[in-house]
Order: sequence, then structure tokens, then C-alpha cells
Amino acid sequence: MGIGDWLRSLFNISDDVPPPLLPPDAPERELIEARLRRSNVPGAALARVVDGEVAWVAGYGTTRSRRRAPHVTGDTVFQAASLSKPVTALAVMQLVEADRLALDTDVREIVAHPIPEHPILALHPDRSRRPITVRLLLQHRGGIIGRGTTPADHRTFLDEGRGGGSLRYRRVRGVRLPTLEESWRGSGGRPGVTVTYPPGTRVSYSGAGYLMLQHVVEQVTGRRFADHMDDVLSSFGSRAATFELEPPDHLPLARGHDVDGRELAGGFELVPWSAAGGLFTSAASLAEVVASLVRRDGLALAPETIDLMARERLGVAVRRTGGQTAILHGGDNGGYRASLTGIVETRAGAVVLTNGRSADGPDLRRELAEMVLASAD
Repeated sequence: MGIGDWLRSLFNISDDVPPPLLPPDAPERELIEARLRRSNVPGAALARVVDGEVAWVAGYGTTRSRRRAPHVTGDTVFQAASLSKPVTALAVMQLVEADRLALDTDVREIVAHPIPEHPILALHPDRSRRPITVRLLLQHRGGIIGRGTTPADHRTFLDEGRGGGSLRYRRVRGVRLPTLEESWRGSGGRPGVTVTYPPGTRVSYSGAGYLMLQHVVEQVTGRRFADHMDDVLSSFGSRAATFELEPPDHLPLARGHDVDGRELAGGFELVPWSAAGGLFTSAASLAEVVASLVRRDGLALAPETIDLMARERLGVAVRRTGGQTAILHGGDNGGYRASLTGIVETRAGAVVLTNGRSADGPDLRRELAEMVLASAD
């Protein structure tokens, strides 16, 4: 064997390396990979939960768009984007169960930085100063919009349901990320986080609210958020997941791609608002979380706590149709799309992780989730 052949075999880039075998119940490789190609997405990892247990995990396509890239497996790690939020919510609920945090505590009493009020608040008929509670932040009802900033046209904004995930940065040489304090106060031309409308009066999807929860977790535990979440993820049984800014080298990473299927500079975006969008995870690890949610045990949480999360939409979306209750969340970062689904009554679930943004991303992840859920029927 020549040195070139040896290197190709070492890094799994040989032309004749076959894709990993699929579990018997997994959707056909040709079907899934054809769907991925239509969306300019190199690869996907899918997982199926049946009767509260992980039934199978499978990989399709490749980790990169370049030739001879490694195949995706169920243990390949993706940036999970806003699937970070339900995992963060589970960590918060662990602190609540341990009596280290209360759902109705005003976070102004915990965070180390002031939370200013935007002038737009004066336009609201109810100007009373309401608490910004942990419960409201988990529900995206904390009065802090999307990324914490407010458009110039205040009056138009009041009539719109705007939201937003997390601030993200290109992973390029010389990039400077804001500190937590700079995220609060604003820096580099970005305005700081402000209260825009009275807490509890409306829902607005809010990455800035989860940035606030990230800081709450650090204040309560006295630890870096990523360090605390390492222990939380271990308690979930997650074998390959992290909230670090960059995943460790030993984790097999699927690099992100733009809408045209081109690999992102640096492979993925940097997300210092980790609680809102910085989770790296495999489908196998995330499927264990979904399985525990629909089984109502595990996750180091009591069944009553998991019920409360679903009932009050604490970190998750809930949709009730046809007599079934679905726990849902989607994720969308620059180079990735993702989703998780859990059906409470049947204790079924699906995880979808893809390494392409794709113009039809919401349709793609919905179709893939439907294929997964139908695979064992």
C-alpha cells in the first residue's frame, strides 16, 4: 500500500469506502439522499424513537460537500442551532427541582448586569414594572424580543410578531466575539439587550431571553455555562454533545453549508449565546433526550416536571392535533437545519440533523421527520 492509499484509508476518504449499513426500519438511502441533493444538503443524521426507546439512528450522505468526504453516521456531530433551547430548559428545570432556582424569581435579582428598558415600552398602555421571571424567559414571554434589539420603526414593530434566535459570527481569523457584558450593553455597532414590552404580555421568540438564562445558570451554579452543561448532558446519557464554542477534535463533525451547498468558511459559525444556539450534538445523543421526554422519566427530572414543561411550554413548542400531543422544536443556523419531535401519547419521536441551510429548510426537515415517524408504522 502506498502512502497515498494509507492516508486515504486512515481518514476514511477512499473511493471504495461503503456507506454505513442502515438499520432495517430506517428509510431507504436512495430516497433520503435524493431528497438531500434537491436541497443542496450534503448529509443528514436521523433517529427514531419507538415506545419511549431509541429504535435506530442512521446517517445519510457525507459530512462535507467535497469529494471523498466521510459518510455521516448516527454519531456524527452537527451544530443543533435552536435545539439548544429545549436542552437548556431541561438544565434550568434540574436547578428548579433541586431548589436552587425558582420559576417565578425575577431574574433582575440574579443577573450581574442591569436590564434597561427601551423607550418603546412607554408606548404600551400598561407601563407597570413587571418581573422578568425564569418561567417567562423559558416561554419566550419575558418582554425581550428576538436578539434583544428593537427596529427603528417602533410603532410598526408593536403590531408585528418578530422574533429571533442568537447572534452568530463567522469562524475566520481575527474574529472578535463579544463578552457577556458586551452582549448585554451592546458593542461593535450592535445595540444592547432591552426590555421592549411588559413581561408576560406577548410571545416573541427570543434568543436574548435564553442568553439571560445562560447568565442565570452561571450565577446560580458559579460555573461556566459550558462546564455545567457537560454534567447536565452526561446526566441525560448524551455521549457526544457539548456547549463549548467549538467542539473538541475527537468528535466527528459534519461541517455546515450554505443554501447553495458551499461549505462555510471555518466549517461552522461561532455562537457565544450558547444557550440559545450553540449546542453541538449527534442524533444518537439527542434521541436519548427525546426518548426520555416522551417516556416521562430520565433526564434526572421527575415525570411531573416533564409534564409541566409540556403543559406550560417551557423551552418547547407543543401542538395538539388529532388527539395527540407533539413536543416540537426546530433549529436554523447559517449552515445547519435541525428538528426534534416527540409524540406524548404514543411515546414516539424523531430527530433530524442536517449540515446544510437550504432554501427549503423548513420543508426538508418536516419531510424527513415524517419519513422517520412513518418508518416503523
